[in-house]
Amino acid sequence: MNDELPDDVDDEEKYVALPDKREIGLGRSLALDFAREFLPDDFDDVRYFFSRRGAYPKFKALLARRSAIDR
Repeated sequence: MNDELPDDVDDEEKYVALPDKREIGLGRSLALDFAREFLPDDFDDVRYFFSRRGAYPKFKALLARRSAIDR
């Protein structure tokens, strides 16, 4: 696999910059909104997850236990 960027990576006619996950709202607030709507009984747990480090693996495990990953 080649990890080097091409010399013309700044050519906007050839390449499109992908937004950072923070720019498209894939953070804490989205997870809390999801939990509020689809997992209301687990909302306090999800809020607690996101008050500490390592929230995403815990949140994903909860979604798996609740069969809610595809939602």
